[in-house]
Amino acid sequence: MAGHHRVAPPGTLRAWAGSWSPAPPGALGTELVRSLAERGHEVIAMVRRPGDPRLDAVRHMIAAERVADVSDPAGLRTACGGADVVVSTVGLTRPTRSVTFGQVDHQGNLALLRAASDEGGGHFHFVSLAGIEDPGHARVPMMVAKRAFEQDLMAGPLPWPISRPSGFFWNQGGDPADGA
Repeated sequence: MAGHHRVAPPGTLRAWAGSWSPAPPGALGTELVRSLAERGHEVIAMVRRPGDPRLDAVRHMIAAERVADVSDPAGLRTACGGADVVVSTVGLTRPTRSVTFGQVDHQGNLALLRAASDEGGGHFHFVSLAGIEDPGHARVPMMVAKRAFEQDLMAGPLPWPISRPSGFFWNQGGDPADGA
């Protein structure tokens, strides 16, 4: 699913390369940075912590690193300033009693979208999940939160492509080689 989608020429793209998890995330964000940089885009990575080690493998490909948190609208506006495109991989991998999928996958992405719009962003590209429209997922909290954000994005002020890949959750526990 995509709206107003076109291939962006090389320019400044800001890629959110983090997620909310104590587990070792970062595979998707790292590959996103690598892919954009290899195509000639100037990539500004947004991270929650300065010097985030998850970016070590691609740090040489990043034009700049901006520290921002989806719970801080002012910080998000600063981080989004000047971006042609904001690409969001923001998502919670494991909820806790104090942090929910709704807070991060929906409200966090909504805060990022608002910041991008406030700062004159050209496009907002959201990395969602395959199967999100499947009625069988209507009670899965992560899917509900991501779908709610997709609907806000589609009704929002910026042109938006939505990607729905599958299979990038291999690093959320267990061994992908044996499925354990």
